[in-house]
Parts: sequence; C-alpha cells; structure tokens
Amino acid sequence: MDLSKTIEIADTFFLDDAIKLYRNFWDKCWQGHSNKQTCNFDGTIKDLEMLDYCEYELGHPDESYRAASIIWANVILTNSNLIWGEKKAEVYLFSGENEYPSFEINVHKYVKGIIESDISQFESFSVLTEKLVIDMLMSGYDISNLRELQAIVYHYTYQHSESYSENFVYALSELYKQHPRYLKDLHEVLYGNV
Repeated sequence: MDLSKTIEIADTFFLDDAIKLYRNFWDKCWQGHSNKQTCNFDGTIKDLEMLDYCEYELGHPDESYRAASIIWANVILTNSNLIWGEKKAEVYLFSGENEYPSFEINVHKYVKGIIESDISQFESFSVLTEKLVIDMLMSGYDISNLRELQAIVYHYTYQHSESYSENFVYALSELYKQHPRYLKDLHEVLYGNV
C-alpha cells in the first residue's frame, strides 16, 4: 500500500466519536439552563457556531482539537464535494482520486495551524472556513462550485456588521494578486449578482 496516497474512507467511526464527545460536553454545559442551546451535529452551520461558542465561552472537551477538527470538517464535507480520506493514519478531506481540481487538507493540521496562529481570538472556525474557500479557489475550483461554502462565509460576514473579517479581506487581496478574475467572480457571488 502506498502510504503517500490519500485513500477514501468508508468507515467514519472517528466522526461518530467526535460527535459523541461534543454532544456529551454540550449537554453537560447547558444542563439546568432554561434557554438551552441545541446542536444536532449534522454538518450545518450550527455546528460551526457551537465550535466558536466553545472557543469563546466554554473551552473544548479535548485540548488537542482533534474532535473539533472532525466536527468542522464534517460541515465542510456536507457543504462541498470533498470526501473523507486517510493518509499515513491521518484524516483528510480531499477531492477524490483523479478528480480535478485536485485538493486535499490534513484536517487536524489545518485546524491546529489556524488556532495556534492566533489569527482570530474567538472565531477560528469561521476564519478556517473562509481560508478553505480561498485555498479551494486557488487550487482551481470555480466559485460557482462552492456556493454552499460561500453561503457559510456570507452568514458569518452578515453576523459581523455586514463587513468581511480582516483575514478574509487579506486573503482576497492575495487572491486578487494572483487571479483578478476570481475576485470579481467571488464579489458577484457574495453579493448575489450572479
């Protein structure tokens, strides 16, 4: 077996384990509250909001962020054409073998990279999603193929006084330097002009 090749994963036990850990943690944190916040852990934006709330208010049940990275990746997987993969016993999201454009990320390293960088104090998972969209655009994806992820980015943008985060603006400027047409396309999609 070629360990440098990412292979598709059929058994997602790691997702079940991450959901169980966070569900127990979330339920315990909200126990006894009359306005209990719910989270279904179903790959929707509510999962990202829960992760950001944990980061801001509660902390995470695992300091390694392994489970958090799996919950985040499940949102990305649910809202894109990426699939679960494995390489060298690590969990990946990737575009699939022989797919174009080719794209893959090591889920845990991607999450840890943003969290440890201190780019965002409390919204690392929204910043991660923004960064992922930019990385996918840079790898050759067309913005029209990223509509669900774009909607998540727009949701966070709207939640924060209808202005882009500084990190997203920076990423867009870098994108513009390399591919001016993509920035125009992204602007049109974000503002609903497409």
